[in-house]
Amino acid sequence: MLSDSFTGGARLLIKNIPLAISWWLRELESLLPKRFASFVQRPCALITLSPKGEQITAKLTNGAVTCALPPIVNNPTPSDVSLLWKVIQEQIGTGRRNALLELSGTDILVFNLEYPAAAASTLDKIISNQLPRISPFSKEQVYWDWKVCDRDDKFKRLHLKVAVAKRETVDSILLWTSKYRIFPDEVLTTREGKELKFSRLLPKNRTLKGHARAVECASNIVIVILGILLVAVFGYRFKRQSNLIDKEIALAEPAVAKAEKIKKHVDLLADIVKEVEKQRELPGKIPILSELTRVFPDSAWLSDLKIVGDEIKATGYAMDPSPLIGLINSDPLFSGAKFLASVTTAGNGKGQRFEISFRVKPLIAP
Repeated sequence: MLSDSFTGGARLLIKNIPLAISWWLRELESLLPKRFASFVQRPCALITLSPKGEQITAKLTNGAVTCALPPIVNNPTPSDVSLLWKVIQEQIGTGRRNALLELSGTDILVFNLEYPAAAASTLDKIISNQLPRISPFSKEQVYWDWKVCDRDDKFKRLHLKVAVAKRETVDSILLWTSKYRIFPDEVLTTREGKELKFSRLLPKNRTLKGHARAVECASNIVIVILGILLVAVFGYRFKRQSNLIDKEIALAEPAVAKAEKIKKHVDLLADIVKEVEKQRELPGKIPILSELTRVFPDSAWLSDLKIVGDEIKATGYAMDPSPLIGLINSDPLFSGAKFLASVTTAGNGKGQRFEISFRVKPLIAP
């Protein structure tokens, strides 16, 4: 029987691998954070199982939508199981789901008990010892659970609901549902118009569910491994591309440095050529001095002369400097003559001191 269980588990694992792969590929098609958030926030679908006579009625609740599922019978055919899961997958796809076993009538007994609040830490032991007194069955014949429904802070009392279900009834129901690969997580019952849920009414050791959980765990591991592999592949390709780009940059750096050095030499040569061309356009200093001697009258003499490029600044003395501007501008070699400062009278009897600026005309007109 154990080997048959493992064989069935292996078949279920092989069947779930394509579903895991397709799920992961769908996740990669969109933004992972957004999809992950929607998956986590989406409530679990709920399968409710209600035993009635020779069959168990089932319904699926997904949010506000509830639909009936095919009934669960004691000896299902493979087509019965496939039909049930086909309907479930059509409604929720690969979404999360929980199962709830609904018991009513004589299948479950619920008792109202009251204990001191100080006994909260030992309630399990207390209720276990009192089970033969409060129920018609022995402790070995039932599954039991309890929950606190109300607290009386004034009198420091706890009001409990204690649920008891026969092992034979629960085990037979779980045997039916296990054939459909459905394993309830909680037991639901209604008392006084209120729904009560108990989780420990179900047996703690269920071999069939253990194998199914192992298969589900293995499927999740496959999904995680696929995700890690995909991330590793993308990371490797990105790293490889980045290394290629860095290598190409490293190979191009010497050529770039050489090009920058050549450009600096070209710019320097261009400046030299420009200066040479500029000097070629201007007459030499000897012709300038000769022309200045001719332009300035004998009554004027120079004390300082500066020639910078095509600009000349002349400082000197004359009895009347005002005609000098016209004489310089009328010369074919000079232009733009103007006084740089007001004419002042010299105290040594030399006449008036002047400062004149003018430019040398280029030999080749632009």
